Amino acid sequence: MPRKPTGNPNGRPPIDFDWEILDNILRYKPSLEDCAELMKCHYDTIQNKIREKYGVTFSQYREKKMAHTRLTLTQKAIQMATSGNVTMMIFCLKNLCGWCDQPQVPMQTEDEAIISDIPAQPPQ
Repeated sequence: MPRKPTGNPNGRPPIDFDWEILDNILRYKPSLEDCAELMKCHYDTIQNKIREKYGVTFSQYREKKMAHTRLTLTQKAIQMATSGNVTMMIFCLKNLCGWCDQPQVPMQTEDEAIISDIPAQPPQ
């Protein structure tokens, strides 16, 4: 840090930024303002630190840190489903396995029905 002619540093000293605390907070998908309050710093400081270190926005970094939470919730949902929770089993089948209540049958439009009735080659 540059110094004044008196030998004292210019400006405020840099804050101690604890990445471990921020990463743990981000597992709960808080707002930037909530993070700033919990970290006892300005929200610009958090944005700047993330941009300097990782080259991404706060939102992008938060989504990356949510991976642990998403995995934990998915594991718990599967555990509940396999333990006999019928509601959770249905939820998992629909959301994790792509099941649905009604089978998706492609519908034929009126134009397609008319065209399919026309023979490919004219009668001879």
